[in-house]
Amino acid sequence: MDNISLGTDVIEDLLDQPCWVVDFLPRQVPANSAGCFSAVEQHYLSYPHAEEVFRSFAQVILRLYCYYDLFVGRGYSPDFERNPSPALLEAEVAGCADGCRANRHLNIVLSGAQGQRALVVVDGDALNLSVYGADDDLLALLGPLASSQGLFLWKSPAQGLPQAR
Repeated sequence: MDNISLGTDVIEDLLDQPCWVVDFLPRQVPANSAGCFSAVEQHYLSYPHAEEVFRSFAQVILRLYCYYDLFVGRGYSPDFERNPSPALLEAEVAGCADGCRANRHLNIVLSGAQGQRALVVVDGDALNLSVYGADDDLLALLGPLASSQGLFLWKSPAQGLPQAR
């Protein structure tokens, strides 16, 4: 494990890339929905449901770890840890569900063998993973991995119309 500084420019560049969402819902809920999204969201963000959701996120990320080098940044620090142990990575991602924990945000940079990079954002206040800069190979992995955990992959409407994969 190495600690490195990726710098804010790497993260900012990735945040400018198209965003895909790994979510517990198959698409974004419209603002004018007749449903009770806020109540359901708060239900899933509470114990023990949040732990289950974030454990599912951890499983997706651990499986991606088989294909990519990972650089994990905690909070909003420019310092990243390269290839932490799987047990630590799982604990960090699952730990984002802990409402009492001060640091509930992770930036995880995936680095492929060909130099491609993507950013996975884990936020303890959200029931999704945001994935920026995913290429076709990463998307081909993310769809089945999300599905195996009962999750969905769709393109962020901010980047265009949501498209399930």
